[in-house]
Amino acid sequence: MRIDSALVATGDKEESVKRMKKALVTARKSQDKVQIARCLVALGVRLASAGFVAGAEENWRKALNIAESNDEYDMQQIVGWTLIVKARFLKQNAEYLGALKIAERAEKILENIKNYAGVANVTALMAELCKNLNYYAKEKRYREKSEKFLKKAKIEQR
Repeated sequence: MRIDSALVATGDKEESVKRMKKALVTARKSQDKVQIARCLVALGVRLASAGFVAGAEENWRKALNIAESNDEYDMQQIVGWTLIVKARFLKQNAEYLGALKIAERAEKILENIKNYAGVANVTALMAELCKNLNYYAKEKRYREKSEKFLKKAKIEQR
């Protein structure tokens, strides 16, 4: 997964779906549910980027099915970040209200587990969504909250 992320960051997107499918096979062999769920989320992102929306949504659904039934920190983190990914995808498709509802759910989960970087990320997204929806007072509150949690994340590394 990390190799693929590094390669995509350098512009090598050609084989990203194939690499993530290989990572998922490896994760399944390990039988580590956290790694399986993370690979499903990442594969969904790669599929969405490649235009395979149905495949992306299917992988995100599978990741959520694995993670939602487990209250452990890593699994709840996967739920929160998967919801962020889904909300960003909806935002790209101008489905701002649906994206905001999903982002609000992610915010609650990530705040509950004290994942400050996640809260900073999702509230920044929520501010963007509120701007698109002309909810300017909410936009301001979410921007302020995002900045607050970004500082917390840097201090506490969570």
